[in-house]
Formats: sequence, structure tokens, C-alpha cells
Amino acid sequence: MMTGCDDVFVEIKAVSRARDAIHFAMLMPYPSRIISPPGLGKSTALRHLAKEFDGIYLEIGATDKDVGGMYLSLLAALGAFYFGNSKRGALESLALALGSAARHVGGNKKLVMVDEFQTLEDTAKRELLRIQEEFGIALVLSGNPERLADGRRGPSRAIRQVEDRIGLNVELPVLDDQDCDLIASAYGVSGDDAMSAARALGGKTNARELCRALQYARLTIPEGASVRLAHIKNAVMSLKGKTSAVGLLKS
Repeated sequence: MMTGCDDVFVEIKAVSRARDAIHFAMLMPYPSRIISPPGLGKSTALRHLAKEFDGIYLEIGATDKDVGGMYLSLLAALGAFYFGNSKRGALESLALALGSAARHVGGNKKLVMVDEFQTLEDTAKRELLRIQEEFGIALVLSGNPERLADGRRGPSRAIRQVEDRIGLNVELPVLDDQDCDLIASAYGVSGDDAMSAARALGGKTNARELCRALQYARLTIPEGASVRLAHIKNAVMSLKGKTSAVGLLKS
């Protein structure tokens, strides 16, 4: 997927699975949900895919987690704003924005990608799905593997309603050797020993760590030069320390 802090984008297997979630939401009258552990580059990739599908991307933060905050965040992502202080007014503005943006024909709906979905309060989660149903948007939710809500007594009624309305859950896979090779090639890695080191690093860490190291390595060499094993070793030692580098790069 999107490999980190720069403009390199790699179509690894996780990207294919994210596209599956988007296509489902486009074609079906139900939202899909992408589940991913930290470090796979999910959020950056979803931003890229939102642009590719002419949709919007919204990452839920602490100020967005209640119903009112969610309304305002959706409005901002859609390029519309509400300057009042009532939820009803914000919802009316959102209805106008979504009414002009939503396309109800299967496969041609407005894509709305909501990342860190688990941060939303239960009532906001349920309201978001109500908006999806009313306006016919293609809603893709994304978050970490934890349950939508934790509780020793089990999920609340609101959360059970939300889970029942999600049409498809997609778990993103971790990196395999082929993914690591694709990422390494995108960063200009050359040589069997360097590729082997990239596979070892990606397999023992994640996409974020692999890309950070390769990006660092690439910045330390002349433009257009290949990234070799020595460059990767130096990068990982700078980022992780010598002791950690030995273990991380050993296949």
C-alpha cells in the first residue's frame, strides 16, 4: 500500500483487499469494514484510494467522536461547513452536501471512507450507518482489530445493531516476501543480499518500519543510485540501533 511519508505507492496484497471492501460498498446497500493492525500503512493507502475513487477520507479523532463532531467532520471532508451550534443545523447542512454528492446507482456511489471508526461513540456509530442508508453513499469503515466496543458484559445494543448492518469485514494481511520485494523494488533496492534484508525486515516488523528504513536509506545516497545492503544496514542502525539491526536484517 502507500509506503509511508513520500509519494511511493505499491500495490501489495493489502491494497487488493482494501479495494474489495470499496467495491462491495459501491455495489451493495451495506457498508464494509477494513480491519488492520497498526503499521500496515492502511491510513495512508486509504487516503490514496479515496482520491482514486473520487471519494472522501475522514480520520476520526477525539473531537469527532460524538454525533455533533462527526457531522462537522463529514461536512469539512465534503468541502462544506456549518458555523452554527446545533446538531439539527449541522445535520441539515450535511443533508444538503450529501444530497448533491451521493449517487445511488450501484457501482457509482459517492465513496466515504471513515478511518479509526472504533473511536466514535456508540450513538455516533449508529448515526453514521443511518446516514449511509438514507443517502445511499458507499461507506467504508476502517479501524484496528479490537471490537467496536469493549465491555465485560458484552457489546451494547447499539453496537450489536451496528455490527449487524456491516455487510463485509475485510482483514488486511501482513507483509509476505512478495510484498516486501515489491516495496523494496519501488525504493530502488538492488542485489540479492539487499532484497533478502528487506524481506527479513518487513517480515519481522511491518510495512511502516520497512518503508521508513528504505526511505531513509534512499535519502543517504545520490539520486538515481541503487539502494544496496550497506545502505539498508546503515539506515536500520540509525533508526533502531546496532543491536536491533543485526536481528532485524538476519533472514
